[in-house]
Amino acid sequence: MSPSNGGDLKWLVPCIVLVPLVYTYLISRLTISVSHTPQLPSTPTPERINQARQRRQALQQLETKKRHLSRKPFPLLKLPVELRILVVQHCASSPETFSSLLLVSRHVQHLAYTSCLPLLPIRLIDEHQIMSFSLFLEQKPSLSGLVHHLWVTPLQEPCVTTAVGIVKRCTNLTSLACTGRMLQDSVTSAFRGYRLHHTRLRELTLLYTSDANWANILHSQSTISFFQRLTHLRLVGDRVPAGIKFPNLVQISFAYNAMQTLGHELLEDKEAYPRLQSVALVRERTHLGSSVRIWRKPNPDPAHTDKNVVSNVFVYEIPAQWTELNMWCDNALGKGFWQLCAAT
Repeated sequence: MSPSNGGDLKWLVPCIVLVPLVYTYLISRLTISVSHTPQLPSTPTPERINQARQRRQALQQLETKKRHLSRKPFPLLKLPVELRILVVQHCASSPETFSSLLLVSRHVQHLAYTSCLPLLPIRLIDEHQIMSFSLFLEQKPSLSGLVHHLWVTPLQEPCVTTAVGIVKRCTNLTSLACTGRMLQDSVTSAFRGYRLHHTRLRELTLLYTSDANWANILHSQSTISFFQRLTHLRLVGDRVPAGIKFPNLVQISFAYNAMQTLGHELLEDKEAYPRLQSVALVRERTHLGSSVRIWRKPNPDPAHTDKNVVSNVFVYEIPAQWTELNMWCDNALGKGFWQLCAAT
């Protein structure tokens, strides 16, 4: 063997041993570095939860702001006056929506007052309602003439005087619901020669009137004159005043009584009721149901057995939870039994 070959073998053996050692060392280091990589905690910390919540809220606020910027307001004030009034009048049946409109702007507030007040059924019952509305009319006296539909039944005696003052200010009323005492104190008077101021009042709902109250009411000549102007009269109970003529009365309503034929008798009495067209008898529904029901009541008198003669006495059945106030509001809004009887 030559000396050069001996030198090569001398280096070859260490290389053969060294290469596997280096390879093994590198592999072990890589494995150790991977195994010692720090792991994320499995349970989020309160700090990270708060950070995530703040980021989420910031994104939500940003999206809300973008939607507001991209949404254009409805150009209500750019519409013709007639269309503006129609749009606002659709809110008249909802006191909540009406109250919201008053907060938009002064222009919309004025539009809401002039458009909605004549259509809005205003209910004054408890002390807060009566005192608030009285203050409203004192601050804006010009709006009292826009009040057309009023239900006023004060629950506390101290509020009666204030309620009377409200009715006296609203001289353009077209429909009113009140007791006999309220009617005498605010619309009519026991004094001789009293001149009626509510010349447009044609629809009356009279609450809780007994025979004694009727005698007291009809003692006043101004009350009789007032009744003779009425076109619609709703009486709570089944007591109808006798000995008084209603030359302009078109519709009358009182409680249903299966044993009475009073409704048909009133229609036949052309001397006292020359213009009477229909009678609405109100009672609670005898069968289950959540809506109103109306049907014609045939004349039980054997002398009127002609089936070709259509009865104009209607029975208006209401659900158990329906109140006199609900019926009055429906009539004021043009969707009550007055309208149903006229259309049936």
